[in-house]
Order: sequence, then structure tokens, then C-alpha cells
Amino acid sequence: MLALLVLIILAVDLAPWFARPGLPLTRLKVLISGSGPVLRDPGWKQGRHENRYGTLTGIDGNGANVLLSLSETLHVPSKYIAPVRPDTVGEIVVAISGPNMGKEFTVSKVETMGCKLKPRGAKGRRIELVDLQTNSLCVVKP
Repeated sequence: MLALLVLIILAVDLAPWFARPGLPLTRLKVLISGSGPVLRDPGWKQGRHENRYGTLTGIDGNGANVLLSLSETLHVPSKYIAPVRPDTVGEIVVAISGPNMGKEFTVSKVETMGCKLKPRGAKGRRIELVDLQTNSLCVVKP
């Protein structure tokens, strides 16, 4: 029984960040990074898509389908997919780690290492803001 529990924990830890339970499988804004050629390694697709932004449209095997434009969708290996971090007030984000994982927020204030967030859809003056680090957030397409 303990061995099974350890295997389940390892499987969750080894899963790509975008495949964690509780996260939306679509609408996450992502950046293709680390795909460029290095020394004798030609990289993924020779780095042609390096630093391009897209929207996650689904998980497939060892990667994900990323919509880059209206007419271009690519299957990108998971090691080249990075979350887009918030940098503007008003952006909609989802927590990708920690106790708030899977919850959506609206950015109220962007700081050096984190953001002040209000729960998405919350209205009124007495809303308790949540402080989260930007590396635990991913921008979501509205």
C-alpha cells in the first residue's frame, strides 16, 4: 500500500506543471522556451518557435497542443512549455501551485516578486486581497 502511495506521489511530481489536477486544461497562456539549438543539439524544431506565445488547447501524451495563431497549432513537448507570468493590473490568472492551486484571480497590484490578487468575480470594497508570488501564477485567456 505504501509503495502505491509513493508511486502516485512521484507520478504527480513528475507530471508537467500544466497537467496537475485542478488546473484548467485550456485557456492557459504559455511561452515556448528552451527549444533553441545548443552546441551539437539542434533543439526542438531548430528553435524556430523559441519565445513564441500561445494558448494551451489540450494535453496530449508527453506534451500539449498550443494554439499560436488562428491557423497554427503545434504539439509542443512539455519541457519547452513555460507559464506566462502576470505583469499587468487586471489580468486574469490561475494559481498553478500551492494551497490556492486551480483558483482564478484578477491582478490588483503587481509587485517585484509577487502580486496582490482578488478572487475572480469578487465585487465590493471589502474584498480581502491574496498575496501570491508570480512564479506560482499563470495568465489565463478570458
